[in-house]
Amino acid sequence: MKDFFDRQDEARRSTVRLVALYALAVVGLVAALYVAVVLFAGGAAWWEPGLLLAVAGGTALVVGGGSAFKLAQLRGGGSVVAEQLGGRPLERSEAATVGEQRLLNVVEEMAIAAGVPVPSVYILPEPDAINAFAAGHTLDDAVIGVTEGAVERLDRAELQGVVAHEFSHILHGDMRINLRLIGLLHGIVLIGLIGRLMMFGGGRRRVGGGSGGRGRAAALAMGLAIFVIGSIGVLCGRMIQSAISRQREFLADASAVQFTRHPEGLAGALKKIGGLEEGAASGNDGAGDANSGTGSRVSTAEAQEASHLFFSYPLSGKFFASLFSTHPPLEERVRRLDPDFEGDRVAAAEAPAAEVSPRGGPAASLHGGGGASEGGGASEKEGRKESAEATRASAEGGVRADADRVTESAGTLDAEHVRHGHDVLEALPPALRRAAHEPLGAVALVYGLLLDPDPAMRESQLATLRPRLEHGVFEETRRLFSHLEGLERRARLPLVDVAAPALRELSGQQAAHFLANVQRLVEADSQLTLFEYALRTIVRRRVQHALR
Repeated sequence: MKDFFDRQDEARRSTVRLVALYALAVVGLVAALYVAVVLFAGGAAWWEPGLLLAVAGGTALVVGGGSAFKLAQLRGGGSVVAEQLGGRPLERSEAATVGEQRLLNVVEEMAIAAGVPVPSVYILPEPDAINAFAAGHTLDDAVIGVTEGAVERLDRAELQGVVAHEFSHILHGDMRINLRLIGLLHGIVLIGLIGRLMMFGGGRRRVGGGSGGRGRAAALAMGLAIFVIGSIGVLCGRMIQSAISRQREFLADASAVQFTRHPEGLAGALKKIGGLEEGAASGNDGAGDANSGTGSRVSTAEAQEASHLFFSYPLSGKFFASLFSTHPPLEERVRRLDPDFEGDRVAAAEAPAAEVSPRGGPAASLHGGGGASEGGGASEKEGRKESAEATRASAEGGVRADADRVTESAGTLDAEHVRHGHDVLEALPPALRRAAHEPLGAVALVYGLLLDPDPAMRESQLATLRPRLEHGVFEETRRLFSHLEGLERRARLPLVDVAAPALRELSGQQAAHFLANVQRLVEADSQLTLFEYALRTIVRRRVQHALR
């Protein structure tokens, strides 16, 4: 069984293969451009080392410069990609619908289950499309984007399947590869763009007689040649992009089933996309063509270069979808999940508003009070209690795990992890969950976690903090400590993961001030516990982008 580190090594090897394939594509571009230049040069010999060096250098400069420029644009991580695609950040306080609340809960559950920071969530304004994506360089700048159509049309099991698919991309290291794909392809696109500018720049001028007219005609022809060569290079690049991405999509589908143990959820989401596709084409619901792209189509112009990021192919056009689609055919994906599938027609109806939680009732508390739940009643409290007790027993047994088992479990997910994440999240006191979803509350939450249980030492820590904090943050820290006192240790670090999106919103100055106060609290008793070390390390990683 591959552990987290094996998968990271595999992702690095995939990156090397990707760069090698694109290097071959660039070599092909250089060769084609060299032939074109020799032909248009007239009397030039076929072997001109100086000319070849000039063509190779110019091509490398354009492709490398274009790729570097695009990658620099994407340096900000997943949020940059999400905003370029038209997404808006979804905060807990702004979750206006039951569907949006359901989405945030599912994402938080998955993150807690995997032991990773909760990704920021973005909503794409595509009410008629079911689609999603994950983007980012690392776990700390990852985002998950979901279309409005997916939020409103998928039930909880289907939405969980889609989110699990995106978490597979996060955990398997696909996000960084995908962003590099965007950068490398952008560099090749520039070759065709230069040819296009030469064509239309020359075409707008009056072509007269004599040498001037012939020169402009030659420039026009040269521009056409460069445009054609660049376009072929782009097609080759997209074919490489598609070949790499299709295999990762099958892996993500399989991993999503492993995470949830519920293939029907993911298959149901794919079937609804198929139903939307045929419905859009023929006016009724059905299991449409594999990649016609209307059920998952994203209308923004940037969707093409980011097509490999999405859950389902986001573009329209059957011919290009079959040739250059970054995703396997929809029906093939469904049949791998549901071998009995025979093209069932699936209505793309909106998910019932009351269908929010898979088991209904609140989780057994990790604290003295009840948990915050998406919905449901008290009829299943006993079942929830038994589930939480089983999870607690599992966690206690996990303490005795040996090093190999710990290594294998790092960054992994399975159905038991997901159930544990669900229970932990719903059992958190509402006051702590509310605080974790806004920046200053998240800061106070971390301070509260570092306060010593000994009253005398705690008062000393608070005396250190008082002159360095705004009055509201100081009082919030004291208030939250009363809720944190009874919180089980197994829920404390997951609570920090829930607060990750809020901590990412801190400015550079706020982040530096926050980390300085964290260090003061850690050093207050001149001892460093394992929990303090872990918490300090985690919060440093969560805010490091603000310090750059």
